[in-house]
Amino acid sequence: MTSHKVHTRCLALSVITMALAACNHDDNTAFTNPGIPTGKPGTLLIKEPVLTGTNIAVVDGDIPTTNDTKNTVALDPNSNPIIQILNGFNDIWYAGDDTWASNGSDTLNAVNGNSGVSGGGSTSTTLAIPFNFSNDVIRDMNIWKENFDYVTTLTRPGQSKPDVDRNNKAAMVFAYLDDQRDKGFSLNDGLGPLTEDYRSGANSHSSYGTDSNNDVTLTDNSNNVTTVDVTSATYNKSLNEKIASHIQTGYGTTTDGGNATELSNVVDLLNAIASHGASSQAPKYHFASPRPWRISKDDYDVASFNDPSASIYSQINDLTKLDRVTCLNPDGTTDTDKYYERPANPIVTPMSGLICAARTTYRAKSGGGYSEGYDFNASPLASETFSSRAKDGAFPSGHTAEAFDRGLGYAYAIPERFAEMVARAGDLGQNRIVAGMHSPLDVIGGRIMATAITAATLTDPNNATVASNAYNQANSYFTAKATAAGYDNIYDYAHCTTDAENPCSKTDRYADHTAMKARYKAYMTYGFSPLNEPKIDPEVPKGAEALLATRFPYLDDNQRRAVLATTEIDSNYPVINKSRGWGRLNLVDAADGYGAFDVNTTIFMDAAKGGFNAEDHWWNDISGAGRLTKSGTGSLYLQGNNTYRGGTIVNAGFLVGTSATAFGSNTLYQQGGTVGVSIKAGASDQTQGVLTVSDFVQTTGKLELNLNNNARLNASNGIYLTGTSNQLVLDIPTLTTATTYTILSSNHLEGTFETVTATDNNGKAYDVSINYSSTGATVTVSPRA
Repeated sequence: MTSHKVHTRCLALSVITMALAACNHDDNTAFTNPGIPTGKPGTLLIKEPVLTGTNIAVVDGDIPTTNDTKNTVALDPNSNPIIQILNGFNDIWYAGDDTWASNGSDTLNAVNGNSGVSGGGSTSTTLAIPFNFSNDVIRDMNIWKENFDYVTTLTRPGQSKPDVDRNNKAAMVFAYLDDQRDKGFSLNDGLGPLTEDYRSGANSHSSYGTDSNNDVTLTDNSNNVTTVDVTSATYNKSLNEKIASHIQTGYGTTTDGGNATELSNVVDLLNAIASHGASSQAPKYHFASPRPWRISKDDYDVASFNDPSASIYSQINDLTKLDRVTCLNPDGTTDTDKYYERPANPIVTPMSGLICAARTTYRAKSGGGYSEGYDFNASPLASETFSSRAKDGAFPSGHTAEAFDRGLGYAYAIPERFAEMVARAGDLGQNRIVAGMHSPLDVIGGRIMATAITAATLTDPNNATVASNAYNQANSYFTAKATAAGYDNIYDYAHCTTDAENPCSKTDRYADHTAMKARYKAYMTYGFSPLNEPKIDPEVPKGAEALLATRFPYLDDNQRRAVLATTEIDSNYPVINKSRGWGRLNLVDAADGYGAFDVNTTIFMDAAKGGFNAEDHWWNDISGAGRLTKSGTGSLYLQGNNTYRGGTIVNAGFLVGTSATAFGSNTLYQQGGTVGVSIKAGASDQTQGVLTVSDFVQTTGKLELNLNNNARLNASNGIYLTGTSNQLVLDIPTLTTATTYTILSSNHLEGTFETVTATDNNGKAYDVSINYSSTGATVTVSPRA
């Protein structure tokens, strides 16, 4: 609808060509329409890591076979690409047995002509317990110390306070639940406002919970509740199995009561990922690294309790040196006692409620072999006790690996919470350190392997239908939930706790997007000192782009690879440096769009396809020499502090800037569609509502300014309204009196808008008069009589 409008000039001139010398302006200054910005032409092809020798791209490997510990190839670094992408750990610490580390055991299934060797790696208790650690070696003491110092303090170098406070009961309970509760269930609270809908639709349940005092609750199937304080007592592990009855369906089930669950296809996808070789056992036994609670603060080495005169290296004869712990039932009665091999001055002691969840000593069985635990009631007492160290590998963290592969599965099926689900996986990894069960290197390793395995699952043609069905089902299910809750789309519902127009009362631990991003990035390297080696140029592993397929459905595979490449971290960090790119992927940042336009980039969005095709928000700070071209009917919001230099072209749809430099540092050239300006900070400080470009050229289309936020478009050079159908659309607050706003400012202004309209949030139209000067424009908006 077109409002009444009045065009006026300085010195009361009628509308005439702006080529005339402007009033209040230096006549010697010449301004020229810059035309379409050229940017940086070219095609950007993101390179893959170079593979040599027996190295295999993870997505090309048969991971369900090569990472299956029943097979010889799983423990053979020449055959298992998961071990290959983790082998940077060998530069830091080595268990000391070349035969074990180079081969699978000949007791395992022969695969691809690999029959294994005697003394090769195995998860067999009989073969692992006697492992001889006498030749283990710390190869990089600086990294080793940094790793375990963080476990002790939870504080990164240069930080004045810990990332997590172990004196905070809620934080410790969070860590406990992430250890004892099924990871798939723990993770889905990262869905925020969608969590309860997901749990209902997928039949996802757990007996574990918390109360208002931050105590852990155990609820049986009759709703009887047992409360335990896991921060002060040494409860045994798996407390849910010790109550009258319990339910633990993890991330859900495909059926319930004989009928398919509403999110059965999502559960199918998570099952597919879990069964695609998603186990940390092979690399754990390969590297055989120590848990932090076994490390002495005195020398950063593993405390040894074995008898050097015994025929079996791991045998322990002096039990008085061990830490005997009484492990409790939920009601506080004694369940059992356990022996632990802890030094007198440990790097860390696991939190009270998880001490008994750690691996205890082993004893010899009468028929041969070994079993975990110690029979304190035997008569006579068993005398042959053995270290559990070889059965208790720390690198990579299995909990972290499971968190990331399941978390990425959730993210794929429900991409409206993509960044949050990756961040939730990162927090579960951090909780492994908080609990005293793992170190930063362990967590980094778990993230690396799980990211690669999830990509391998998604690129496997056999899983294509499973993946698409999961996304389609989740999209349909949550669209209905969003509509019922009064939201236009899933994204708004999924972030309703921060929705200014329709806030909800649900909870979302990731509502602070900026804090979430910063925390996750910190957890990618944990403040390790960069390695003394050259940084490798950005590279993206083969197939990694599949992780972003549902998050960016409007991009092609090469564009998704560009997103990954322009948001990844540097290569020169421990373990990450030899991960063949998997450790560099910052998927939280990648979920927020490009980090740079290294060449000219065209984004085509078809709103009719819905979801992110219809509307998307990029939060990253975008740099680079390239140009952005926005085409198609969808809406793209640029929310970062952008510095890209190639300019911006708008052909169709909506391109909305929500920061002062959203459109970079060059020309904004509009030849169709709608350009929007709406900077939230401008609502309280009108100087903060200004978006600046070098030049603005509008040949046709709409400029839409949100005057609720005092929006203004500023050009450091000139503004050129050159078309004959240029439109200005003003979104205004409810007004009772005439109000004047500055909407354009520059050093030079040419041309006028053909139509100007103003409407408030209730859809009420207002009269508008517009006043042009040689350097800008103001509008006066008046309620209609």
